[in-house]
Amino acid sequence: MPECNKCDKDCLDKPSNPQYYDNPTYPNDICTPESGKNQNNIYLPVKLVWDGVRGWKDGWREGGTCPKTCSASCPSGCIYPNECYEIPECVQSYVIKITGDMRDPEKLREIDELEEKLEKETDPQKIREYTEEIERIKKEELEISSYEKVLNKSEFIPSYSCMFKSNQTYQWQVKACCDATGKTNCGAWSELWSFTANPAPEPKLPYDPDWQGSGKTENLSQEQSEKLQWCKIEDSTRYEETTVFGEKNYRPLSYNALIYYLEEDLCHPQLSFGGQCIPSLLSPDERQGEKLPPDEFTDYYSIFFAKKTPYAWKIAACKDKHGFDCSDYSQLWRFGTTDWPLSVAPVNPPNDSQRPIGLPVLLKWTSEGANSFNYELIGISSGTTTVANITFDYPQLALDTVYSWKVQPCLDYEAEECEETWFGPWLFRTTGRPPQLTYPKEDNIPMPVNFDWENVPGAKSYVFKIQGGGLNKEEPTEKSEFSLDYPDLKQETDYTWQVKTCARENGNVCGAYSTPQSFRTFKLSTPIELKPEDSGEIYTYQSLYNISWEPVAGARFYQFEVSYVGVDPEDPKSEECQGLLGEKIVLSPDDIVSRSSASLPLSCWGDYQWQVKACLDISCQESGDYSSLQTFNFVAKEAPPETRGWGLVPCGRTTDDPSTTWRDETERCQVKHIFIMFFLVIDFLLWKVIPLILVLLVLASGVIFYFSAKLEAPTPLAKVKSLWKAAGIGLAIIFFAWTIVSFFLTLFGYQVGIFGPWWQIF
Repeated sequence: MPECNKCDKDCLDKPSNPQYYDNPTYPNDICTPESGKNQNNIYLPVKLVWDGVRGWKDGWREGGTCPKTCSASCPSGCIYPNECYEIPECVQSYVIKITGDMRDPEKLREIDELEEKLEKETDPQKIREYTEEIERIKKEELEISSYEKVLNKSEFIPSYSCMFKSNQTYQWQVKACCDATGKTNCGAWSELWSFTANPAPEPKLPYDPDWQGSGKTENLSQEQSEKLQWCKIEDSTRYEETTVFGEKNYRPLSYNALIYYLEEDLCHPQLSFGGQCIPSLLSPDERQGEKLPPDEFTDYYSIFFAKKTPYAWKIAACKDKHGFDCSDYSQLWRFGTTDWPLSVAPVNPPNDSQRPIGLPVLLKWTSEGANSFNYELIGISSGTTTVANITFDYPQLALDTVYSWKVQPCLDYEAEECEETWFGPWLFRTTGRPPQLTYPKEDNIPMPVNFDWENVPGAKSYVFKIQGGGLNKEEPTEKSEFSLDYPDLKQETDYTWQVKTCARENGNVCGAYSTPQSFRTFKLSTPIELKPEDSGEIYTYQSLYNISWEPVAGARFYQFEVSYVGVDPEDPKSEECQGLLGEKIVLSPDDIVSRSSASLPLSCWGDYQWQVKACLDISCQESGDYSSLQTFNFVAKEAPPETRGWGLVPCGRTTDDPSTTWRDETERCQVKHIFIMFFLVIDFLLWKVIPLILVLLVLASGVIFYFSAKLEAPTPLAKVKSLWKAAGIGLAIIFFAWTIVSFFLTLFGYQVGIFGPWWQIF
């Protein structure tokens, strides 16, 4: 060492012997320090330590003597034998330089402070400003690749959590300086040292002052203890890409959290299953569209952390969302909770002695910080539970009965260290109350009868009961309604009905029947608004010869009678019709229809008499009275001009065309006239349109040849051929249509021949 009489950079050794600790209080004794951790597998957070440099104000090791110290302010220097220092100055600082992928600790602190403000802020403008500033810092200032700091000891602890990243390698150097600023009069840099962080997450909050050590943070409040937080992990070398809102992320897809309690580090009862301690899985809530898990564990229901209890926890990061393929667990951090009052708030059922609830009854409550409970369903049952709910059912509980219950919260898991106060009692009423009957409750009730009653809260089903008119029916139903119709119910009959409420499906476990309620069914009314009106007319030109009436409430069918009572002497068929006088016009069996109208097959002109009645059944055994007899006249008449339109087939006329011996124009229009329409169309095309087209084709052919010769066109013959080919195809189609009609009629047994008069066979 050069001769000198004061602290000088040339007199300072290089720092040496780097050590890594998972406890910020290490080493406790610089003479016999604790062993450091493996530099290639560092569990964060980490403390970096190196040996003090000769001349360091707090001493150093030399020749087995330890320590040698200067006075507090070094006014007279530190004098050692055989050294050249007469009035030496002490070493005042160290400078540490770290390189690697890391975060600026001061920016981490700034982000946390902004997020704390953000949680409390209600002003939308402020919320937006805080959010934008946080994002700006993260994008522009947070990530750094080198870090340098002046220290007053031969040790470095990050000034804020999460500076170093899991699964990353860092290099660092240290130099000693004679001045406190670390800017001048410094010795040489140490060798380049390095360490690699384990992939395990770094715990963050609640902060443990000795990290992996046995000490802990004491007296955390309920609010402070409800969340466990760790540093966010972003690692493209270990985790697959996940895109969220267009941004690429390389983060764990789940976490496993292990929580222990008491000084013995017992597995938390909420995680203990079958003698094993099963970690709590933190994964994305896919129902909410989440793709990444939270970087914290939250005791949402206050079932993990109780008052006056020590806890320990550690966390592992996993590559999949099911908690598999995970990193090592982090350091084990500890904290203890303070005392706070326990209370109980009922959740279910509502504290209501009037509104019934269904069975089974789940008694549920919340009690933040309680680990077990004493409960009592007064007069029925009492006991202990470690979960904040208990279920009761029939036959423990009777139907339509009011009960009261209360709960006592406890700190331990055996329901022995309990609060002095019981909370409650709270009331509830079981279902089973007889429902209020709504409908029917009068006379002249139409059918079908839609029974309706009160929907009793908590009911799973009902039993419907009805008696009267030979009917004695009792049936379960899931809804507060029931429908009955003929033939169960008859006209003009008295009935009584009741309903009881059931706590089970299919009419099981029921209460008492309601008070009977009576009603009387109606009688079907007589149809009205008959058309045609009395002495009205139906005309031969009409396509359908309809009679109609106003629908009758409750009617399913109608039965009518139509009789021919008077011949029109102008009817060409009057002699034939004379023999039909007094006969009924038959439409269907028994002339029963389901609509309030009917189309009659009238052929004879003259007077008709008719009446109609409403029915409940298709055979009209259960019916109302017939309407009064009415008459109408079936009259031959030409269609008015405004209703004629243009038609291809003459039918429904008052007179017959003698030139068309094969058809009767006075007939009403029917399906058979469709074939006549086909004939008329084909006849019109064959003998009127086609000859004209042929004449035009001949003229067109001559014109084409003429102008082709004048213009010396090369292919006039090809054009003419194409025209006649198209004409030939059209004619073939027409004749083929004629033949197809004849062919199909022949298949059905009609003797019409190949080109026979098939339009005359009907």
